[in-house]
Amino acid sequence: MRRVLIVALLVLCPPAFAQQSRSLSQSTSFRFDPAHKGVYNSPGVPKFHRTKWQFKMGGRILSSPVVSDGTVYFGSDDHHLYALDSATGAERWKFKTGGRIVSLRLPRSPMA
Repeated sequence: MRRVLIVALLVLCPPAFAQQSRSLSQSTSFRFDPAHKGVYNSPGVPKFHRTKWQFKMGGRILSSPVVSDGTVYFGSDDHHLYALDSATGAERWKFKTGGRIVSLRLPRSPMA
């Protein structure tokens, strides 16, 4: 089952897994750089005045979302991986997994 999930993710989500060489100002790595500092060289997001869209599902989001090429990807504890249109919030697809999807920050190794 694990191999099927990995193959399905690689086939269905190539933009999310693609690694392209980009300048630092265009980085899409987690928290911007390999050190995960979360400091970006951009003006940031303007003030939020209202909710853009909402999406109902059967569980909580316990993972960090990934946004790539107009699609938001995230996992949930309802055992699904979702892909939504970032402009409208419309579901593009969902994939049933064998368990909940979470992302955890692991402690750094003393050797790192």
